[in-house]
Amino acid sequence: MRILGCIYVLFVGALLSDQCKAQPSTRDKLIVESLLRLDDVMVTGNEKLESAVKRYLNAVKGTPKYFEVIEKLKYQGSATDLLAIAVKTPLDSDSVKAAELLLEFDSEELLIAKLHDSDTAIVNATIQALSRTTHAKTFEILKPLVTDIKLSRQVRSAAISGVGKNLRGQQYLLKLLATEQIPKELQFATGNALFASPDKSVREQATMFIKPPETAGKTPLPPVPVLAAKSGNESIGKTLFANKATCAKCHKVKGQGKEVGPDLSEIGSKLSKSAMYVAILDPSAGISHNYETYSIVTVNGNILTGVLVSQSDEEIVIKTAEAVTTTVAQADIDELIKTGASLMPSDLQKFLSEDDLVNLVEYLTTLVKP
Repeated sequence: MRILGCIYVLFVGALLSDQCKAQPSTRDKLIVESLLRLDDVMVTGNEKLESAVKRYLNAVKGTPKYFEVIEKLKYQGSATDLLAIAVKTPLDSDSVKAAELLLEFDSEELLIAKLHDSDTAIVNATIQALSRTTHAKTFEILKPLVTDIKLSRQVRSAAISGVGKNLRGQQYLLKLLATEQIPKELQFATGNALFASPDKSVREQATMFIKPPETAGKTPLPPVPVLAAKSGNESIGKTLFANKATCAKCHKVKGQGKEVGPDLSEIGSKLSKSAMYVAILDPSAGISHNYETYSIVTVNGNILTGVLVSQSDEEIVIKTAEAVTTTVAQADIDELIKTGASLMPSDLQKFLSEDDLVNLVEYLTTLVKP
């Protein structure tokens, strides 16, 4: 094996030589394939070698080979690219692999920096990417976010979901519940993590502090992963969307309905089934950008709550849950408050059966990009 290793080293040296006549792309591939057969190769520090690896990685980006090369060669020169992949599409397997490699290379400071980004969407994407890894560092990275009262409900809920994906995190959440460090608005996310635990003792302890959401018949709903595994009736779900579930009062689908909340015409391409259930059962934990709820308190003491449509030095335009748009002069406003809560009812499931909910989500999954 030593002789074979020496042969590969000599071969790589020949390929790097100015005398090599091979096409650049072919030469880069041969260099990398040779390096993959060697043990403990240090690419960083050798300018020609590193340049060849960089070019090859750019050529195979988006393929399994990209991660194979980085992992085998322990090449940390791609940390910035890995970070971009990790936060771009957090539900994609490439995102998870990118996050795992960053943790493996002790580059978690890059991910931690994203957790403090001013853009909530980037923060949530980073949490999701970390949450889906199995690396031991994930718990310690996400743990501080759970109890940080300066962070939004959305971010803390996402952190709770991430922490609660392993037994160590679940025990931590139980401890926080026992010491009353989980506020009421975060109990759904906490319960969602604990009630889905494969550990019976965790599930039993969770019932001491949290009750699962109840349906119209006061029947407790099963954990979200159980609901997400169920199949429903798309046609019944479509009828529920327009009528009993009252979704069409605030959401449009293919031009039908009212535009108070986000258009759901392509929601099936954006959210997984599990994410849809969370959005319905705990709507304030994941409010879409530009759909945050505000309350206007006028100088006369009147209160108007809705989605902020526009704001200028002269006036504020707000749209209520009834899709009524109202303009209020700045001179008439005593206070403008960002509530942090969604206009969507937080107890919608109380008006539906479990089957209704499953059918509704089944319909939503069909709303995809053409």
